Amino acid sequence: MPNSLKQSLMDFQKEMKSQLLEDTFEVRGKRWTMRLLNEEETLWATSMMNTSTIVTSAVSAQLAHLAMGIREIDGSPIYEYFTEDWDKLEDRERAALLEMNRYALKYFVAEHMHSFLAEMPPEVTNDLWECWNKLLERREDAQAMAKKSSGETSQQASSES
Repeated sequence: MPNSLKQSLMDFQKEMKSQLLEDTFEVRGKRWTMRLLNEEETLWATSMMNTSTIVTSAVSAQLAHLAMGIREIDGSPIYEYFTEDWDKLEDRERAALLEMNRYALKYFVAEHMHSFLAEMPPEVTNDLWECWNKLLERREDAQAMAKKSSGETSQQASSES
C-alpha cells in the first residue's frame, strides 16, 4: 500500500492519462473493486435516479453509481454474477438489446446489480458509499495537483518570455 503522497502522484498520473481511478475495499468481509465512472456510465447512473424528493434522489444516486462502479466482488467480475440471467433471455431478446445499444450487456448487469444493492441493508450500502467517496476524494486531489502543476508550468513559461 503506497503512502498517501505517492498515491496522490499515481492518481495524478492516471488522471493525466484520462484513466479512471480504481481501488479495492474490504466491506463486510468481502472485497469490492470499484472504478469511477466514465461519461457514458454517468449518464446511465443519472437515468436511474428517482428525483421525486431530495432523499430519494440521494439514495437512488448512491445505488446507481455503486451499481455501475462496482466492478468485482472477491475478485470475480460483476458480469459473472449475472451471466445466468443474461443467458436466460431468448436469443432474439439478447440480439435486440445488443442491436439497440452496444452497452446493453453492461446496462443489463448494472440494472441487476442495482436491484441487488437495493435489497441490502442500508448499513452495507452506506459502507460501500463511504468507499466510493474515498475514490472521489482521490480524484479531486489528483485534479488539484494537475491544476497546480499546470499553473506552475504557465508561470515558468511566462517568466522565461
